[in-house]
Amino acid sequence: MAKQVWRKCSNINCDIHGKRIKVATSCTNCRNCGTPLVDAPGPFKKYLPIFLILTVLGAGGIAMQFCLNEKSNSHELQIIKKAEERIAIAEQKQREAEMTAQNAVNELEFFRKRNIKPKREVSIVGIGSCANFELPTLFTDKTVIDRTEPVRVLRQDAPLYPDATSTTPVKSLDFDTILLPTRQLEQRIEVKEMGVKAPLGWIDKHELLCNFRPLFEKGVARKALIKTPIGAESNFSIKASHSPNEDECSPHRPCGELKSWPRFTVYFIFAEDRETDRYLLSQGYNLTTGTRLPLVGWVKGENMIPWNTNLGIRPKNDSWKEADTEIITGYHTLEDAKQNKAGIKLLSGNIWYTYELHVPVLEKVDGYYHVIAPNTSVSVKECDKPFECRVMDFYIPMDAQKIQEEMMMIEQHIDRWIKLLARISQARGGSVQKKREDFVELLIEEIQGVLGDPPISLTVNDKTALQTILERHKSVLPMREQSPLLQYSVADIWTMEGCELDRLLEWVTSIRNVLEKVLGSPELKISFELKDYTDECLGMTDKGKRLKKMVSYPEGKDRGGKSGPSQLERLGPDSNYRYGHTFRSVTLYWLPVEFLP
Repeated sequence: MAKQVWRKCSNINCDIHGKRIKVATSCTNCRNCGTPLVDAPGPFKKYLPIFLILTVLGAGGIAMQFCLNEKSNSHELQIIKKAEERIAIAEQKQREAEMTAQNAVNELEFFRKRNIKPKREVSIVGIGSCANFELPTLFTDKTVIDRTEPVRVLRQDAPLYPDATSTTPVKSLDFDTILLPTRQLEQRIEVKEMGVKAPLGWIDKHELLCNFRPLFEKGVARKALIKTPIGAESNFSIKASHSPNEDECSPHRPCGELKSWPRFTVYFIFAEDRETDRYLLSQGYNLTTGTRLPLVGWVKGENMIPWNTNLGIRPKNDSWKEADTEIITGYHTLEDAKQNKAGIKLLSGNIWYTYELHVPVLEKVDGYYHVIAPNTSVSVKECDKPFECRVMDFYIPMDAQKIQEEMMMIEQHIDRWIKLLARISQARGGSVQKKREDFVELLIEEIQGVLGDPPISLTVNDKTALQTILERHKSVLPMREQSPLLQYSVADIWTMEGCELDRLLEWVTSIRNVLEKVLGSPELKISFELKDYTDECLGMTDKGKRLKKMVSYPEGKDRGGKSGPSQLERLGPDSNYRYGHTFRSVTLYWLPVEFLP
């Protein structure tokens, strides 16, 4: 067989120009056009390793090198075919890469022309966002949202989409933009601007804040204060961000500078991003349309002092005739407290009834109150120097003779307690069994009314303490520790002796009267004593022994122990001395824990 070589036609106008053909070594001209052939090395070299080198060049081309000996067979042709297929795949991938790059350029140009920032990899706000919020919908159409309260944008440059499935945004939204939700589908919500009929577009649920009240923990609104590091300069402040994952501000609204002075400022926590340890703060408790209070922004956890209780304290001596005669000392650390080192000084007196805020308690630890307080020995209203009024945490020894524990409540909380207690008080008269039945029935109804939907299942056999049941649900009423009423379970009330039930009913009625006086005359002092019962109650439980008889003081002593609170003494010389003060559009009360059931 004649020796063969690979050659190709050199005529660019020839039909087979550029194609390799195998011809005898004696064949020098193209049989198609007669033009001289040029050598075209074959793709393989038999018995040698096969090298396939694909290099993506700067211009996007693919370089390839093949070697082959003089002889070829069908096996080699199959290898050639496979190699050519691999080349085609590589070329296709290169074209796709070029197209992707071009699409990215086009997308950036699209965003630039429409003033839209491209979507970034961001952390997902889980706690507080609409992603974990059950929006009310129409019974006939679960996609239509039945709600009048607005939602707010959680981060700067949140993408707005034209529909529920699109991946290309049409616009970016500013942080804290107020919108009205209209429909929901999968993980997106359709929104519109306030006062506008036409929908604006769709936005991911995790980009929106559905809560219009703070996050709750065991029935208590989560709050925080800005922390002032020890040794900080007088101009120390932190900047709140408009995004949870980075320091970013809206071009239309500067990020706020937060200081712990000159005001002892409490912020409410509305959302939490655990990946970045940032918290969304607001000065307002209620973010419905009526208030229009702006969100403050996202603040790092290291810059905050969280306050997740409703508990506070003040000096117990509240006499305006003996003001400042008793000083309560707080210490920077527990070790300082044990060594009795110098610390913060809290003055006694009725001046505390003029303050919007008392001393918040973070926790109780080792016989001390861990509290937040302004670093001043004067008052929060007189703070004018940063070193006097920096917010810091302290430890104050627990002393029932010197310290008054209080619960922070809003007027709505007190009103709901009054209504609940008033209903239960109706379980009077008739036989012991009738009073038990009425008490349990009314109690279950009222607890269900407080908790709302979904309904809870309470029966006469339920042995769970009422306080535990209420603490499992968010946004419930503030409760004192070891509540004489809520220590009981439904089963306890159903089986208790008649005399213990009568004492419980008397307790409920007395506390209701106290709370009614607080709302009716907040500038009048309520004074009473809690005394042991003198009559015997056979079969009374240990819980029943904690029930005390409320006796007014000092009038009660003169009138033979008449039950009920006194209302004759004023808290101070004018109406500024009162239990409740207006605080950011709500009336805030600091009530002794003994005022709660």
